[in-house]
Amino acid sequence: MDNGWRGALAAITIILFAGAIGTAVGVLVVFTKADGDLETIAANAQTIVWMSSISGTLLVGAFSTLVTWLAVSAVVREHQKDREHAARLAHHD
Repeated sequence: MDNGWRGALAAITIILFAGAIGTAVGVLVVFTKADGDLETIAANAQTIVWMSSISGTLLVGAFSTLVTWLAVSAVVREHQKDREHAARLAHHD
């Protein structure tokens, strides 16, 4: 029954989580390079806000695809149970 949806959603979820982590690490790198210098942080404020927004968006997308993956998996399992039950009834007759 699995026609590739679960695998594709799992791959997208992993990629989105990796992207969110990568951009969050990028923000941390900008902060550590600033070394507490407020002028450097202020100069990079737009980059920090931009990268934080991207990280948040990727994280929301990852959770959305994770929930979708869970829903698709549940439907696939229920469909498989229905097919097995129908096969048992057909052999029982």
